[in-house]
Formats: sequence, C-alpha cells, structure tokens
Amino acid sequence: MSHTLHREGSRRDLRDDYIVLMMAAKGINERGAAAKLRRFVRIARRHGAVNFGDMKAGSRTERTRNHSIMQAVFTDIRAVKAVLRDIRRARLGLSVTVTGLVAPIHKACGRTPHTVAHSLGIWGTVVGCHRPLCCRW
Repeated sequence: MSHTLHREGSRRDLRDDYIVLMMAAKGINERGAAAKLRRFVRIARRHGAVNFGDMKAGSRTERTRNHSIMQAVFTDIRAVKAVLRDIRRARLGLSVTVTGLVAPIHKACGRTPHTVAHSLGIWGTVVGCHRPLCCRW
C-alpha cells in the first residue's frame, strides 16, 4: 500500500480508493495506544478493509507499537462511513485521518473537515529509478 497522499490516478481511478488512518501522538496519548490500534484494525476488518497495516511493519499486520500508525484501505465509501461511526462509538481517543476523493469523504464524515491536504506528487528522483519525476501541475 502506498502512502495515502501519494496515490495517483484520475477521479474515476480513485473513486473506490479510501484510506482510514489512526495514530497516537507521542507523549500525548501513546500510553495504551497499541490496544486501541488493534481495536481499530478489528473494526476495519469487520467492515471489509481490503488492506491494512502498520507504517513500520507493513501491510496485513496487526502487531503495532504504542506510537505507531495503523491504516486500513477500503473500496466502498459506505464501509468508510460505517468504520467512522464505529470508531466514534468506541471512543478510542486517537487521531483519525481519511484520504480519498474530497466530496464523498465530506458526505461520509457528516462534517466539514478542519484541514484538507493535497498531494503535490513526487519531486526528484525516486531511489532505484533513473528517470526523474516531477510534479504534475
């Protein structure tokens, strides 16, 4: 799975590509976060995540450290909405980020986000690749 902001494609390509990411903040709410992150993965799996993992250990892992980041990938915005509902009910107390097409996410969240991040692509040469890549503006 790629980093959530480095996914590429047209609107059509990305219409079924949503990532829900949960993380603890070091020194703030990392105590007990591993159990909460495992609970997040169980919720994600119950709603049909097609991939999930820990930023350090990789895809399809449920092992995590207290200050790690877990993510789950979905192909259905209705599943994302259900996951967000269950995370809210679980009151896990960790940061949640959703990546995907903006309009469906706004609708699924039921609120306007305080922040929207935009990927500017990859600038420079990718390690192991001899072809320079640039921003696709």
